[in-house]
Amino acid sequence: MPQLTAEKIMDFVEKLPEVSPVALQLISLIDNPKTTREEIIGLIKTDEFMLAQCFKQANSAAMGARTYGTVDEIVDVLGFDIIKKVAITMAAKSVIVDKEIWFESAYLAVASEHVAQKIGLSKQEAETIYMSALFLNYGSFLLKHNFKELWTQFHKSLDWVDIMHCEREEFDWTYPEISGLVLSKLHLPFSLTNIIAKQQLVYQERVPKENVCIEIARILHVMQKADVDDIIARLDVKELKEMVAKAAISIKSLEIYDSFMENIENGAKELT
Repeated sequence: MPQLTAEKIMDFVEKLPEVSPVALQLISLIDNPKTTREEIIGLIKTDEFMLAQCFKQANSAAMGARTYGTVDEIVDVLGFDIIKKVAITMAAKSVIVDKEIWFESAYLAVASEHVAQKIGLSKQEAETIYMSALFLNYGSFLLKHNFKELWTQFHKSLDWVDIMHCEREEFDWTYPEISGLVLSKLHLPFSLTNIIAKQQLVYQERVPKENVCIEIARILHVMQKADVDDIIARLDVKELKEMVAKAAISIKSLEIYDSFMENIENGAKELT
């Protein structure tokens, strides 16, 4: 099989659903410090689905289960940061149109944000990790869509390090690299695409805490039906201990317990 090129990867992208242009525009606007409240409100009003998602978030139990009836109200109660999170979620879901991979993406996002909060990262850092994790599997989705037999062979029988090795050998790319490439060309924030592209290196080099949080989340996803004691034992293996030590993270600070896992699974289900 010929190795993939950046051009071939982008050809694959063009044949699949596009990222919501309103979501991308909203993300760009929020990243611009000169953006006004009125511009955000005006853009949200142009897209019925974005509007519905913002209303759903504003009227959720997490926001106090109140009822807000106007766009002005929901923008004020949510704030720009949460609206950006809604836009990122909408953008990711619009392109990862595979139920299995999307649930994993949602699980990674929710779990990595919980992990980030547990180890003491700031709210902004945790939200950046959440948004990066949502898009991490886009490259995996592209490979599954175009090379399903190979994708199944790699992802159903191999561990993370071996998956990265096999994808590199077969395609000359790993799926986190593919995700980073595509998302950078779609002009997603560098703060997200940089984390995504580095995820393949999580066991090889000293990587940021963001990548370590996502890897711990991936392990939690793999073991989501396991007993808590088994999960803790899995997080205590040599390779993981070396990785978290490089990032100056204490596994003990995670305090893995049943309700922690249940909260993650429920949060992931809300996104699906």
